[in-house]
Amino acid sequence: MYGREAERRLLDRLLDRVRDGGAASLVVRGEPGIGKTTLLDHLAGAAADLRILRVTGVETEAELPYAALHLLLYPVLDRLDALPEAQRAALRAALGVEAATGANRFQVGLAVLGLLAELSAERPVLCLVDDAQWLDRESADALVFAVRRLHAEPVGVVVAARDGDGFRTMPDLDEIHLAGLSRDAAERLLAEQSLAVNVQDQIIGEARGNPLALVELPRALSPEQRAGAFTPPVLAFAESGTPPSRVLRGFRSEVEALPSAARLCLLAAALAGTADRDVIIGAATACGAGLAALAVAERAGLLRADASGITLRHPLVRVAVQAASDIGEHTAVHRALAEATEGARRVWHLSAAATGADDALAGDLDQVAGQAMDRGAPSVAASAAERAAELTTEPGDRFRRLSYAATAALEAGQLDRAARLTRRAESGGPGRPGAMPAADRRLAGVRALIEYERGMPGRAAAILVEEAVPATAADPDNRDSVLVRAAVYTWHAGAGHGDLFRRLERHAEGSGVAGLVRGLRLVSLGEPAAAVPELARYLGTVDETMPFPQRLAAAYAASLTGDHGLVGELAEGLVAECYREGRTTLLPQPLGLLGTAHMLLGRPGEAFASIREGLSVAADSGQEHRRGHLAGVLSWLHAIAGEEERARAMAVEADAASADGRRAAARGWAVHALTELDLQRGRYEAALARLREAGAGRAAHTISVQMHAVPALVEAAVRHGVPGEAGPALARLTAWAEACARPWALAVAARCAALLADDPEPLYRKALADHDRDGHSLEHARTHLLYGEWLRRRLRRAEARGQLTAAHDLFDRLGATGWAARAADELRAAGYAPAVRDGAHDPLAVLTPQELQVVRLAATGASNRDVAARLFLSPRTVAYHLYKAFPKLGITSRAELAPMLNRPPGTAV
Repeated sequence: MYGREAERRLLDRLLDRVRDGGAASLVVRGEPGIGKTTLLDHLAGAAADLRILRVTGVETEAELPYAALHLLLYPVLDRLDALPEAQRAALRAALGVEAATGANRFQVGLAVLGLLAELSAERPVLCLVDDAQWLDRESADALVFAVRRLHAEPVGVVVAARDGDGFRTMPDLDEIHLAGLSRDAAERLLAEQSLAVNVQDQIIGEARGNPLALVELPRALSPEQRAGAFTPPVLAFAESGTPPSRVLRGFRSEVEALPSAARLCLLAAALAGTADRDVIIGAATACGAGLAALAVAERAGLLRADASGITLRHPLVRVAVQAASDIGEHTAVHRALAEATEGARRVWHLSAAATGADDALAGDLDQVAGQAMDRGAPSVAASAAERAAELTTEPGDRFRRLSYAATAALEAGQLDRAARLTRRAESGGPGRPGAMPAADRRLAGVRALIEYERGMPGRAAAILVEEAVPATAADPDNRDSVLVRAAVYTWHAGAGHGDLFRRLERHAEGSGVAGLVRGLRLVSLGEPAAAVPELARYLGTVDETMPFPQRLAAAYAASLTGDHGLVGELAEGLVAECYREGRTTLLPQPLGLLGTAHMLLGRPGEAFASIREGLSVAADSGQEHRRGHLAGVLSWLHAIAGEEERARAMAVEADAASADGRRAAARGWAVHALTELDLQRGRYEAALARLREAGAGRAAHTISVQMHAVPALVEAAVRHGVPGEAGPALARLTAWAEACARPWALAVAARCAALLADDPEPLYRKALADHDRDGHSLEHARTHLLYGEWLRRRLRRAEARGQLTAAHDLFDRLGATGWAARAADELRAAGYAPAVRDGAHDPLAVLTPQELQVVRLAATGASNRDVAARLFLSPRTVAYHLYKAFPKLGITSRAELAPMLNRPPGTAV
């Protein structure tokens, strides 16, 4: 390799890390021919002591689910028995080793992670993935899922992909971009070509540092041109364009110079989607091109045939061959390939060869779509169903297939594609049946979910209210689920959607969800106190047999009534159900609720772990709406922890998700987080300005602004000298707290009232008495702090010390370092030094969020494999976290974990 010294050093360091027992990954991007494959070859040569697994993406296999993953793991398929049963079954089904009965793609990703971890226990592993832009979507997702969760395993993964194509960038994967070679490196590469100086200079100029161009452009020259006999330009295709496009034109010239039979051999190799000699030669022979023609193409240097199969010289040759062939040749070769293959490959080749409607072939594609869904490949299922629709003659069947394709695309996280498919389905065409209520309702549900995930809950609600809800009048089993979705969407849309709520209330009258609909309408109108009895009525009807949407809505309702214990209980059950049934794409919402409840109940470690887990799943499944929301919640958690830089970074991410005026919840949490930081540091004017803007903006209806931020608004207004601004907010908070009758809510209302009272002390004492009946540690600590500050300003230093010390200790135990610092400053102002923490308050506070999550699950008796499956980690990573946690906790065995977790706070270790 010429001119790649820096990249080689980087790859050498990656290998060193893997050899030392750590995980490492890298994405290498660059234009075609820039040298990505050469770097992978160098890496493979330098890693002879590692187990190497390698795969190259093939464009024609992009619609075959898990095709690339099968090739990557083929050498180690005999090791699948080392995996837990659920993972083993999912991976075997995905790879087509056994019949699929509904594989879950997250289980497949977890199985890939587990398999790599098992292999690395014997010997470090290096996975090399070339042309990743052509991986089938399912293989790419499974690999990214595994790579992002490799921590304590000696596994290296290096992925090469073209700029801007296919393989999506992940924010937590390292990435480099290969630039062109320097002139010096280009000259060294051309040194063996025996080119005249003027010719060499022109080639270097045309190639722009692209190594493939530097190698291929001289091939177009005659001996006389190489010697510089003609005045430049001497290149036949030295026109404008990128170096790869010039190389492509060169390849096409070489292809067009071959006899037609040799071109057919090349076309068979280009379209086959496999290197299998029998398939390619069989198809070429069926088209009238035999072994002699294959030999001509091989002698031309455009393909290579050996015992391992038939491969083209470079991916650009495939593009050139297809461009040089007409539609008749394409059709003939696809038909021949269909005869030489079977299963899904055969059906795809037949569909590529079809030139008109073919209902029988459409039926075959239906089977391919169903099989793809069973294997956890919704993207492929969408492609198969869409192609089936194109081949369908009967409008009703075409509508059904397009609806199925839209649903599959949505499940794959492809919102734009799903929207396009729903529009095609709705356009119908001549003869579309006028009454397909069930199918129409399902399609309306898909359209609504697309709009909701795009951050347009108002549009989503309108679709359900106008189309899906009326269609459920005679279907009570589905009616409540649709009503619940419509109500939640309308609430999330904010003010200005009263008409939708009124129509929903009419439809919900007499149903079990009527209380929810009325309650959410009142919340959206800024009347949370009036909403409490309605929401409580709905909560009284909820049980564990209800469908997922109803129980998720119940968790929201519990939050709006201040019952965070019930929120945690409901969310925990929903999370467990998602894992148990493999419905992992539904995880972000209950994990967001669970994380928020954990924080409010004083469990910051669990809060961080839940929110990060939800963020990871949202990123893996392309749920931008959820990702933005959870980024906002994570910003709030970092703010409570006093981690200003991280809090601001996540707030920026949340704001970016809502920059187009959508996704109000993300914006609401970002505001709440930044307000926390302002209050910790005494920036009351900034906090008040931020809350004023939020209260008048699109996030005004969100839980974070309408409820969680009210105490901050009261404090900021009083401290900034405009107590009148706090009055209306306090009135709403007090009414809501009295309606809820939750001790913590009554305590917060009393504390806020104390800030405005002429004689605040009785209110502070009432607040503390209410706190003693509840477990909301964070709010309890803030009440101690404000009461202590008031006492200090009254020169009652000894009493202030007690309150401020209690606040400092609670904040310290919660890891709320920003608030603890404010309490410490107040203690010093009172003439006392804050106590140095000795670790006796909460031994678990020394653990990282991931360690805490692992420890809590291990304490229940779960094995490393069970914990790994629950947390989407490898068993080796679980063992690593326990290894790090035990010394921190002062224990040496798993048997000591349960007693440790049950030890009362304040007990020394």
